[in-house]
Amino acid sequence: VNNISGYLPGRIVFFL
Repeated sequence: VNNISGYLPGRIVFFL
């Protein structure tokens, strides 16, 4: 999973 912008581990906002 990636964050909405793909700069965080995606654990806050899950955007595949």
